[in-house]
This record gives sequence, C-alpha cells and structure tokens, in this order.
Amino acid sequence: MRKDIWANDTLYGLLRRYADLCTRRSYRRLKVTGCKSFNRPDTKTGPAAIHEAAAGVISESAAAIPQGTAVIIAPNHSNTLMDALVVLSSRRAPTVFGARADIFNNPAAAKVLRFLKILPMVRLRDGLRNVARNRDVMPEIMDTLAHGVPFCLFPEGTHRAMHSLQPLRKGVARLAVEAAASMPVVILPAGIEYSDYFHYRGDCNITFGKPIDVNAFLEANSTLAVAQQQKLLLDRLSSEMKKLILCLPEENYDAAYSEWLKSHSRRLPLRLPAVVLGFPLFVVASLLSLPLWLTAELLIGKLKDKAFGNSVRMLCRMLISPFSFIFWAVAGAVFLPWWGTLILLAAFCFSYDFFYDWLNLASGRPNLKI
Repeated sequence: MRKDIWANDTLYGLLRRYADLCTRRSYRRLKVTGCKSFNRPDTKTGPAAIHEAAAGVISESAAAIPQGTAVIIAPNHSNTLMDALVVLSSRRAPTVFGARADIFNNPAAAKVLRFLKILPMVRLRDGLRNVARNRDVMPEIMDTLAHGVPFCLFPEGTHRAMHSLQPLRKGVARLAVEAAASMPVVILPAGIEYSDYFHYRGDCNITFGKPIDVNAFLEANSTLAVAQQQKLLLDRLSSEMKKLILCLPEENYDAAYSEWLKSHSRRLPLRLPAVVLGFPLFVVASLLSLPLWLTAELLIGKLKDKAFGNSVRMLCRMLISPFSFIFWAVAGAVFLPWWGTLILLAAFCFSYDFFYDWLNLASGRPNLKI
C-alpha cells in the first residue's frame, strides 16, 4: 500500500536535514522573513538558535495564520530548483510540492520524486487533454492540506531569471477555490530574491507575505461567477507577490537593472589584498573540493539554460561531499596524526564555500545588498 505523501518518513526526515544544510551553505546569507506560527520562530534559545546563527539564517515574524487553516504557498519562480529548496529550508515542518508533470514520465524518477514529496502538475502547454490528469492528483493535494501540511505551487508555471513577476497561471486559483469548499484555506504569497542567479554563494532573501483568506475572499465575491472569482484571486495574489520582490519594468528591464545595480552595489575595501592573501588558501580549497566543483562546472558547461547552474552546484555538493569526506578521512588516517586528520576534514568542510567565495571576490562581481 502506497504511503500518504504528507505522512512522516524517517529516511526522508534525515535526508531533509542534510538537504537543508546544503541549501543554506549555498548562500553567504539566507534571510527568512515569515509568518508567525508558520515559519521558524524568531525567538529561539539554546542549540536551535546557535544552529541557525551558524547557518546564517535570520527569522522574523509577520502576520499569523490561524491554527487549523490549510496553507497553499505561492512563491515566485526565478531560480529553478533552488526556489523549492529555499522554500523547503525556510521551515522545519514538511511541505509537499507540485512540479511539472513531464519529469515524472520515467517510472524510477516518479518514485524518487514522490519520496521527496513532489506531486505532478500538468500545465496548459502540455495540452488540454493532459491537463485533465490534474484531477487524479487533486485528492492527494486535498488530503495533504486537510492534514495540516502546506502545498507549495509556483503560480508562474515556469522559471525566469529576472527580477520581475510573470503572469500567474490559473492552477493556484482553481486549487484554492476547490479547497475552500471543504476547509478553511489561505494562499501564502512568498517572494524569493537572489543577489545573483548564475553564480554560487550569493545572498538570498525569502519573504512570506500577508496570507490571503480564500474563504473570506469568495464570500465577499459570492455574486460573481467562478471564473471571475478565480481571476480576481489571481490579481490579488499577483499584487501581493509583487510587494515581496524587486519587480523591475519588463519593457526596459536591462536599463532598469543596470540602475538598480549601481545603487545597490557595495564597495569592498581591501579587495585586492584579500584576493592576494587568500590565494594560497584558494589553491588548497580547490584541491580539497576538486571532485565537487569540477563535476559541477563540467555539467554546467553542457546546460542550455544556465539558470540551472546553482542547482547543479548544490546537487553536486549534496551528492559528492559524503564520498569526498570519506576519502579525505581515510587519507588522513593513513598519512597524518589524528589531529592532522581533524584539521584536514575541517578544511574540507569549508573548501567548497571558499573556492566559490574567492572566485567571486577575484572576479570583481558586484557585492549586492538585497
């Protein structure tokens, strides 16, 4: 019997903690601004507070979501897989995601994706006949929401590496309206901002906005047809999402982005001395993390869509790091004293970060404040 996708799973829980750590280490700073009683609390003491401080995660409270209310998370989609990973790492409790259905075509991939708590969502571009398959998934989504597990759906339907918001697809409105018929439900708009879409180890902010009470919205617009209700709901959601991100005008995007860069770039004093002094450490870091960054950059070189670059770098980190750690542990045990092995392993744990941090510093890329 197939396990409910929302149910707790020990193996998933262990892998989830590791994936969250890899996600947070993919950024110099990951700031989370969220809803009270939904996101990570902003007042912590003891090990939890120490853990988040070390990870560079800052949590703040915003509006509260009433207990017993189903939550549909609706973030913008600008950085491929990293968007979902950032949403996942922003809270400790489980989250079920919707993803484009074509990646489920391989049966083995479908099993892995289900284990990762991802459900297939057919898009209009896949054909009207295929869109009807979403009805097969809908009971699972409703069951997930009914058991208090949020469902995350990217309402733009596709990613775009730009500081703007694409027109929202109807799917999130249809889902919200159908769910509101049987339970209290809110749509939680979320905005994800990156200092750099294409280079690793930038800054990232995720902000959860004011929840949209779908039941109250439908009651206030009860005289309208369902299609009109859905359109107004999408307009409301789009408006709320735009408040949470940098939304530059698309008709003159390049010029607007250049102006924004000038006003938000931070000067780094002593950059050149830091590059020179850090070069020996860079050489060591590049050797220690060679399998990780070399594999990542070779794969990225074959990508047509370079927006997947940071996702590839993060996945290489997550999948290759354990084997590299074991290799250096064995090498240290054979050739070094115990304290030398500990230093070697500690250096390895920070080598991948330092490798990309030094490259970013040496290249003179803008140090953006977001």
